[in-house]
Amino acid sequence: MTIKIGYAALLELDRLAELSLISEREHHERQPHFFPWTPSAQQTLERLASAFDSPDTNPESRTILVARNKGEVVGFLQFDLHSPDFESPASQIYILDISIDHSMRGGGVGRQLLDAVEALAKKSGIQRIDADVWEGNTASKGLFEALGYSPLKTNYTKLF
Repeated sequence: MTIKIGYAALLELDRLAELSLISEREHHERQPHFFPWTPSAQQTLERLASAFDSPDTNPESRTILVARNKGEVVGFLQFDLHSPDFESPASQIYILDISIDHSMRGGGVGRQLLDAVEALAKKSGIQRIDADVWEGNTASKGLFEALGYSPLKTNYTKLF
């Protein structure tokens, strides 16, 4: 199996939404108090489409990386670039979502996507990447820790 990592194309939007909905359903199953509903397919499409709203047609201006196996999208990583203020260049990447097709999980796709976003950060002079991992998502925690990420903080919540 040869996985190729690249920037997402608009024609892949439906597949990205399909993968994202799987991830969102899993969030709902693990944490139903925080995710009492899952977004509709249309809401997910609209959220992902915003990554293509830039007037810049250069694919590298997009914030979605995809993993392709034989041309088919089998996973993606969506991120934001953050800067300390509106005038400074980006100094941090925040990972919004990593979604991998069930049949490809555990096969290194997530690692390759994270390697790619790390390479992008280094190329851009960005020195920090952050991501939130929800309790119960042991696979994601294991992946991040295997790649040298460490927990920064723990949030406590009480529901009524």
